[in-house]
Amino acid sequence: MKKYTRPRKKDLIYHYAVNHYYANEIKDFKDINCSKAYVSKVLKQLVKEGYIEPIKKSYKKQNKFVRYRKTDKIYSVKLTKSMSGASKTKIIGPRLNLLSIKYDFKSLPKKKVPGHSYLLNNTKIIDYKHSFDEDLINFRVIGDKWLVVFMPEHLVSADHFRHTRNYLYSKAEKYADWFMEYFDCVLGEPSTYQDYEIAVEDKDPFLSDFAKKHGMLKIINAQGQVVSWYDFSKGYLEFETKDEDLAEIKAFMPMIVADLQNRVLGMQQDIDRHDSLLNVLNEKIDKVDNILQEMKGLLKPKVIPVDEKRDVT
Repeated sequence: MKKYTRPRKKDLIYHYAVNHYYANEIKDFKDINCSKAYVSKVLKQLVKEGYIEPIKKSYKKQNKFVRYRKTDKIYSVKLTKSMSGASKTKIIGPRLNLLSIKYDFKSLPKKKVPGHSYLLNNTKIIDYKHSFDEDLINFRVIGDKWLVVFMPEHLVSADHFRHTRNYLYSKAEKYADWFMEYFDCVLGEPSTYQDYEIAVEDKDPFLSDFAKKHGMLKIINAQGQVVSWYDFSKGYLEFETKDEDLAEIKAFMPMIVADLQNRVLGMQQDIDRHDSLLNVLNEKIDKVDNILQEMKGLLKPKVIPVDEKRDVT
């Protein structure tokens, strides 16, 4: 079996890059711990693969530095080898927890499925792991009825939430097709065995202390349904939900708030500038009014008394 290797550094370099760090800054992060040459090599590879693109060049100490931004191409990477929660390494950006797809067996495997075999509720379970180029997948055979394909956790960009769902489902189906061909069996239509959850780090100190003390903080809607929760199981606070809309709001909220703050500040500056212009305009209007009053006084006809008229005559 091919040895499984986790491209941890490449994943981290990507996520630092799309957060606009320079290569010489990325190499200094403790979780990277590699040379600038290696970081630059990975960045060039990511550009070539179409995941990032350069956006800015500057010159400092006669060396060229480049910033990057993400492209529309989805960069989704595994975080753990198999099951959700297997790693407590702090991550950058949103992550997708375990996703699993279930298939009915239309015909059982003709080849023996290896792996860890055990009984659960009098049902024979076989867990078989296989390493692919991108993922280590756990295939679970449940009795003579079902095959479950467990996808590992993935790290994604916030603006790729919706696209990633279809991306992961298509990958899971690809691995199921491989299983069906390799073990010579027939599978039925897929169904969701366990849908993924979206987790986003939250730095609120009050919520962090509460979740650390009580384990989990649940958020319930008006119908009494749990729509999201705060979890401290990885050693730091995460906001988790199955609702993509809530996840997007949570992920983008800092940017939305910052944008609103900038807009409000800009509007206030515009108002102050307009007030200043109005004051200047009012002063000029007052001056013009005074000039008009003076001109009116000069142009007003002078009335000469009758006696003075006779003297003139």
